[in-house]
Amino acid sequence: MINFAQHVLLRPGFRTEEGWLDEGLSKYAEEIAGRSYLQQGDTATFSNYAFDDVYDTYQYLSAPGASPLLIQYDQGTLAEIGASWLFVRYLVDQFGDSLPHKLDGTTLVGSVNVATQTGQSFVTSVTRWALATGCPICRGSPRPRARLHGVAVSHANVCVAHAQDPGQFPRPYPLVRP
Repeated sequence: MINFAQHVLLRPGFRTEEGWLDEGLSKYAEEIAGRSYLQQGDTATFSNYAFDDVYDTYQYLSAPGASPLLIQYDQGTLAEIGASWLFVRYLVDQFGDSLPHKLDGTTLVGSVNVATQTGQSFVTSVTRWALATGCPICRGSPRPRARLHGVAVSHANVCVAHAQDPGQFPRPYPLVRP
């Protein structure tokens, strides 16, 4: 909804954001809305907000090779949407909380939008994201661990979800290394 308003309604004649980035930004907006409940000490409501995001992330991490990041608008599986959210989380950690606004406030879309707003190639961003996502404690990341807060929090949320509902989240960390 936010992307559509920014890319189409406020800038008539421009395209909607690509599906994968639209979904990732939408999930990030859900996360931000849910965090407002944490500030009030309401962890139960926050958990309700976060559950779907964590579930989608778990689905992606269970089989990342089967879930491409670049999905079409309104055509992604839950796992692919989980990948989109993790990617946007990673970008925000690397480039700051103002990045989503920059991504929304332009006529650019998709990988060109990401590359322009971050100042690094899309291939570099995706490669670094894949490295950070594949490592629960973020060892070997090209960036300092402190800059991977959202990715680390995503991993921690999956571990908590496993402890609370092992039926839905059978492994504490779903990514199995070859």
